[in-house]
Amino acid sequence: MKIITVTQGYRSVQRVIKLVVLTLFIAQSFAFAGERRLTIKDNIAQNGYLPVVWTPLKGYCSQGISYLSWSSLQESNSSHYEIQRSDDGLNFYNTGKVIAQSVSDKVVEYGFNDSKANEGINYYRIKYYDNDGHFQFSNTITLNVRIKGITITTIYPGPFVDRVNVTIASDVRANCSITMFDNSGKILVSQQSMLNKGVTTLVVDKLENLAKGIYIMKVQAGETILTQKLIK
Repeated sequence: MKIITVTQGYRSVQRVIKLVVLTLFIAQSFAFAGERRLTIKDNIAQNGYLPVVWTPLKGYCSQGISYLSWSSLQESNSSHYEIQRSDDGLNFYNTGKVIAQSVSDKVVEYGFNDSKANEGINYYRIKYYDNDGHFQFSNTITLNVRIKGITITTIYPGPFVDRVNVTIASDVRANCSITMFDNSGKILVSQQSMLNKGVTTLVVDKLENLAKGIYIMKVQAGETILTQKLIK
């Protein structure tokens, strides 16, 4: 009869444990190798993340304009960033778009100035899109837009085609005059408008028949005067 000592039995158990551990290690190695072969699209589908690493959205406001900024630390297959604004923090709508750096492994700074913000509380967030239509939201920030005096915030677009928009922030109702000149100083357009308290966007339209060239627009609201060159 063969006698098995306690020491021999213990060594047999150790060999079995080592065999099990080795088997598990090999299985995990093959599984890890398989995961490394997954494409970015596979990772998006299975893990729910997008190929971008970005910093939180930040912002501040000054004279009716909201200044937003964020940055990406790494991007791949990026398309664009959609800027969204809300009055109640629940219902957001698009207020601008910034084209993304498609591929980058360095810090890329982004920014957007919203000259159409409403006076009072405004909620902002960024909606990131990749080139395959997948998207991701940033954090949401709150900006309290306060307006003091009268500020002509923007005149756009440039170049223009058939109309020009003038955005003005005012803390009171006031009269506003808009005059457009050609390069020789001839008056082409002259109109009077009333500004509401808050942010007002005035439109100068029916400019499609103007020849291509350089024009000058003068905007006067209260004691504030802005003269800007425009290109068609």
